[in-house]
Amino acid sequence: MTVIPKTQTAATVPKLGGGVKFVHDYPVPEPGYNEVLAKVLYTGVCQSGKPAVKNANVKIGDWLVVVGAGGGLGHFAVQYAAAQGAQVIGVDGGAAKGDFVKSIGASKYIDFQTTPDLVQEVKNITNGGAHAVVVTAANPKAFSLAADMLRVGGTLSCVGIPSEKGYIQTPVSSIAIKGLHITGNLIGSLKECLEAVDLVRRGLVKPRITVRDFADLPAVYDELEKGEVSGRIVLKVAKEDI
Repeated sequence: MTVIPKTQTAATVPKLGGGVKFVHDYPVPEPGYNEVLAKVLYTGVCQSGKPAVKNANVKIGDWLVVVGAGGGLGHFAVQYAAAQGAQVIGVDGGAAKGDFVKSIGASKYIDFQTTPDLVQEVKNITNGGAHAVVVTAANPKAFSLAADMLRVGGTLSCVGIPSEKGYIQTPVSSIAIKGLHITGNLIGSLKECLEAVDLVRRGLVKPRITVRDFADLPAVYDELEKGEVSGRIVLKVAKEDI
């Protein structure tokens, strides 16, 4: 078996607002959960799964749409929102993604591949528009009409970063008249990091991770490009001892 060290070097912030302190004997979590914990700290916080939902200011019973709900970031956002008591609508492509998104807490699922008018479908489900939309997909098309899904006073939270230029194609007049809020989320705070880990510890958020061999990297990239990956994939670099 692969030998996992008992300690690691970690950058810590002992006091909120204070400086970074490097600890060279920080305990390594128990085998079996180390991969999951690492992905929560990175994907769930540093890339804004938790802050994006928090900044959307949703209350219990509010409708929140997650565009890219079946992906690595999206599946965290779905669970964080559900943990806050929101009614979650997951948007992604394919029936398999629909089953996955519903299994992690989404109330409704919209398949963009078979739905001719996403905006109208959201309005039909929410009786006029969602209270918040979180876009975790890194596709420019995901952002184009996201703000149009919102009701008066709604919040659009932008998380995914397209490799090419992407634009929100909502008229300024609509943003002003409806009083919409548009936010961007990139990095979470230490407090949000601790909150994210606590939700996992309590079982309210369950990272869905598939471990694959490093040799599968080309295939994994291809699956990501096609949107076929549900949750997160972890590549195993080290080979087990024989």
